[in-house]
Amino acid sequence: MVICKIPRRQRIYLIKWKDSILLTRLQYEFRVMGRRVLWIPIGLTIGFIIFSFLLIYLRVDLRRFISAGFEMFIPIVTGIVVATSATQDPALELQLTMPQKFHNTAMLRLLLIVGWFAIVGCLAAFIPALAKLAIVPDQLKGALSFVQFLGLQLSWIASTFWFVGAAFVVALLTRNRAASSAVLGAIWIVQVLFMSHLVVTTPWLQPVFLFPTTIAPEITYWFSNRLEVLATGLVLLPVGWLLLHNTEGLLKGSSD
Repeated sequence: MVICKIPRRQRIYLIKWKDSILLTRLQYEFRVMGRRVLWIPIGLTIGFIIFSFLLIYLRVDLRRFISAGFEMFIPIVTGIVVATSATQDPALELQLTMPQKFHNTAMLRLLLIVGWFAIVGCLAAFIPALAKLAIVPDQLKGALSFVQFLGLQLSWIASTFWFVGAAFVVALLTRNRAASSAVLGAIWIVQVLFMSHLVVTTPWLQPVFLFPTTIAPEITYWFSNRLEVLATGLVLLPVGWLLLHNTEGLLKGSSD
């Protein structure tokens, strides 16, 4: 057995070469999905912050608006971007013949979208003026400041993962961007308009109550709800992974 030791300078070049390949791959995936994937969360956050400071200047109570921006708008926008970008490819037939399997490519795109939205959302969450104005659920009141801050991040991260998982599955089942966005929009509207009343009369719907921090911060099951919503979203991701292996379905959706 011969062990070949690579010189230090060559190891540095090898690492740089691998980094350049990874960077090129990420740039390519973002280019295929479209620049909107990069600019949508930035534009949403900037518009949200500008409007928030405008309401502060007008001395309007915007606690509910701040919470809704994180818990209600970031998740639905992320889900729609996943549904319309992660599983779509203009050269799908060619992609399915490549050594790099399309299900791996689709999952990489999903991770890029979720990671980028999460980075932008976390940066916005660190703005002190916004963090102090957000609604604090009753279960977090009395806790230390950093515990409250981490709990508030769980409020929008859990809903985001749920919408991402749902968008992933719905997009692969409907194989239609407009239909996927319509389904996600319908779920969002039902949650906003009716869910607070439904969970009172139908306790088994409590684990899928997506916006409790904004709509009903007084509930006694807020923390368990957040964990259940997060777990449901994570469970939906393997379902989408299995649907990605349905080559016939993918080709049918591409032709439609």
